[in-house]
Amino acid sequence: MKPPIPENENDRNAELRTFHILDSLPEQDYDDITKLASKICETPISLITLIDKDRQWVKSKYGADVNETPRQDAFCSYTILEPNQPLIVSNMREDARFKDNPFVKGEPNIDFYAGVPLVTDNGYPLGSLCVMDVKPHSLSSEKVEALKILGRQVMNLLKLHKKVKELSISKMRMERTVDNLREFSKIVAHDIKAPVRNMRMFAQIILEDFGDDLNDEIKEHVNHIIKSAYKSHQYIDGVLSYSKTVHFLKHDVGRVDLNQLMEDIAFQLTPPEGIKINFPKNLPVINASKTALQIVLSNLIGNAVKYNDKEEGKIDIDLEVKDDFATFTVKDNGRGIPQSELEKIFSLFYTVTPDKEADYSSTGVGLSIVQKIVTDLGGHISVESKENEGSTFTFTITL
Repeated sequence: MKPPIPENENDRNAELRTFHILDSLPEQDYDDITKLASKICETPISLITLIDKDRQWVKSKYGADVNETPRQDAFCSYTILEPNQPLIVSNMREDARFKDNPFVKGEPNIDFYAGVPLVTDNGYPLGSLCVMDVKPHSLSSEKVEALKILGRQVMNLLKLHKKVKELSISKMRMERTVDNLREFSKIVAHDIKAPVRNMRMFAQIILEDFGDDLNDEIKEHVNHIIKSAYKSHQYIDGVLSYSKTVHFLKHDVGRVDLNQLMEDIAFQLTPPEGIKINFPKNLPVINASKTALQIVLSNLIGNAVKYNDKEEGKIDIDLEVKDDFATFTVKDNGRGIPQSELEKIFSLFYTVTPDKEADYSSTGVGLSIVQKIVTDLGGHISVESKENEGSTFTFTITL
């Protein structure tokens, strides 16, 4: 007899495809369940099957050598017709549905079948966990219950597989979107840079060619245009820097000699006279992104140098490695940050410097990049500060 098709077959089949499981490779977790089902039920054969449109596909098998069968010959095609209860056939040769089945009349001469449906949260049966024997057999109520429990575990594995696959697809789409945004930012930045550059150039020409004819107020306005254009140019470069920096981390993890890293940073930074930077000694080798750490530390130390207003400036770098975390500290005795500003300093384009003291070399991008990098490294960054006394930045990374 050809098994009937469920009334909700189209929806059931669509639900099956959302699990992305068909034709996947064997997995030990599933194989452990089929082996356990066979041992509990004392049968030589156990399968985890999924009923596709025209075939029965076998995800896991124990005691059988089969990967798929025609759906019309699949015992489990009947199991999915009653998703709320198991199908148990003690003697298949005496059952009109199965007595002429090729797997009953011929090899492997199945005579007993018990299957529990694998049902989704939406109520759709995808297939079954089943056990089989080549002779008449029966199962106690305890063994049937055990088979149901194992069936639920199979369903949990399928749901986990679906979630992992969905996350993988989302990750791929996100990476593709990031790549597109990076390309878009390059194009937009190029298109914006040209008019900004021209605006600054024309303002400079006005000052050079007509400066003697302009009064002080107009000169001030023109100078403001030049500074604003320069600031806009810096913002554009900051956006490009941000989009590039937050993308490379996953490709740049390896063994980092922190002593060498500190030497490299000290070589790059040339503090003005009167500012002393104290680097730690005898540091370990850790597993991290060298480029990321260099960007974070260079930015924090560079800011500590840049905004130090003391005659004797002091910057202390410290490190503590404990368990799976490394904690870095950058402490200075500079001008400090107002308490009202502390929660804002990691925002993109935010600068603490008042407009009247505007520093046109600062874009407010650096600390945003630092926070993003630290977060992507599995860590956290915080700051403590007191005006006119200094600031302490502390960040952790996962090793």
